[in-house]
Amino acid sequence: MPDSLDRSENQPRGGLHSRLLYLWVALAVFVAHMAVTGGHLLSPDGELMFRTAESIALRGELSIMPIEYSEELGQLVVPRSRTFATVPGPDGKFYAQYLPLQSVLSVPLVWLGRATQSIFAESFYATLPTQYRMQDPNVGRAWRRAVVVALFNPLVMALTALVIMRLGSFLSDGKHRAGMWAAMLWAFGTMAWPHSRSYFTEPLAGLFAMIALDQLLRWYVTPLNESSAHNRLRQMTVLGLALAAAIWTRMDSPAIAFGIGVTLVLAGEWKRRRESAYGLSAGQFPWRDYLLSGALVVGSYALLLAFNNWRFGDAGGVTGGYSDQAESVKFSTPVFVGLHGFLMTPGKSIFFFSPVLILAIWGWILTPAQKRWSGWIVLGSFLPFALAMVKWQNWSGGWDWGPRHVFQLHAPLVLGAVYLFREPMPMLRSAAVKVLFAVGIVVQLYGSSQSPFEFYQEFYRSSADGVYFTVAYRPDELPTVQSDFRVQRRAADNPTRILTTTPAALPAPLADSVYMPSHTVWAGYAAMLKEGRCDIWLLARILPEGQDVPALDESSGVQP
Repeated sequence: MPDSLDRSENQPRGGLHSRLLYLWVALAVFVAHMAVTGGHLLSPDGELMFRTAESIALRGELSIMPIEYSEELGQLVVPRSRTFATVPGPDGKFYAQYLPLQSVLSVPLVWLGRATQSIFAESFYATLPTQYRMQDPNVGRAWRRAVVVALFNPLVMALTALVIMRLGSFLSDGKHRAGMWAAMLWAFGTMAWPHSRSYFTEPLAGLFAMIALDQLLRWYVTPLNESSAHNRLRQMTVLGLALAAAIWTRMDSPAIAFGIGVTLVLAGEWKRRRESAYGLSAGQFPWRDYLLSGALVVGSYALLLAFNNWRFGDAGGVTGGYSDQAESVKFSTPVFVGLHGFLMTPGKSIFFFSPVLILAIWGWILTPAQKRWSGWIVLGSFLPFALAMVKWQNWSGGWDWGPRHVFQLHAPLVLGAVYLFREPMPMLRSAAVKVLFAVGIVVQLYGSSQSPFEFYQEFYRSSADGVYFTVAYRPDELPTVQSDFRVQRRAADNPTRILTTTPAALPAPLADSVYMPSHTVWAGYAAMLKEGRCDIWLLARILPEGQDVPALDESSGVQP
């Protein structure tokens, strides 16, 4: 009997011990990820989503004040058409261009911050670096921000680790330790750890995508007969709801929904033919399964379009508020350029920032023949999303730690590591796993040590030695790259004066901060550490006080 149809071998064994193991994993991930928080937001994107959450929690509204609104002056300090990532709606109020689900789910944390601010806010505010106190003199709001950023993504990461462990146990025939180690590799050896410090939406969208993948893989091994119809419909309901939630979390989630949908149909046709050949079922076409999951996803997207039209009017539609932004929505990067960037460049390679993914790829290569269907389903489900991010005009994600835009690929990729842990490993393989895991942990702690926004402000917006890095994805900075993509360095006090030009053309219209290690976060974070700076709130309390930096300008640093 083919492995994919043998239900008895694919059910993880339960028991108190396994439940305690799951609880331990979730608690360890949550505590460790919360421990590296900086106690503040890391980007203007996060600020706008926080303002939306706070507006819902405290005023019952979705509208917000743009970053460029001055409370002292009581007015906007820029024209309405130039506000960062906020769009005026038909009612004259401003709305963040980002999708609302993360802000809605954060409302209880805003309430928690408000309920506890009389106890903790004053003492916490005194510990914030000067630049963050200057950002917002409202003590209570600073504490509410800290509660949201310290708890939301660590909770999401803990839940994602549980899904990885559960799915890993399923793929390894009930061996919970194999699933546990896959979850540990993801939580502590990939960029998931430093990104739990942020309030970006990739982690939440990635959680929903993994829930959908979990249900798809379980559906694949559920026979297409009447006796299992209830189980299949339940799986398709969860899959559809997970994808619907992802669509309301990030604008790129429809690419994942498309991949999972196409893979569902192809895998269903393959299993239908196999079951018919083995006489396990009459080979029924699972139209009810497809209809249920498809209706949930399509219905969710239709509601989102209506919601965007209500928020933004003519600026809504498929692209939401992004259609009103300078960057807009473009897929203009050559495929091989994006692939080169995500795989090989020191500034954005997934293998530089998440070294344990090498183990995951190794595991997929060693997948037993009877389990190879799992790899094909994972590949089909996430390939459209990967290609979309490769083609995205701002594929590199700007100044953030690592390739943020492909964050959602890390969890499904790491599942391959399950096949390394399902059986005892030879000594050399075990040593390689331990070394790469240790390297991954060091890399993530290094990435957690600094605020990428402070790095951006100092290395891209000012420079003590008269030279600044270039970020070519910003439209106003594109002239710093010649038509043949030879990167230029220009004087900070006179941008028209060219200091140096790279002797050979680079293979993409990206700045040297992606290709040259000396101009990446690797060098920038080291320079900040040498100054005694540390953005981990708990660790900064016991280290000698470092050097403050100038107040941050939240209106700069455009993020898609």
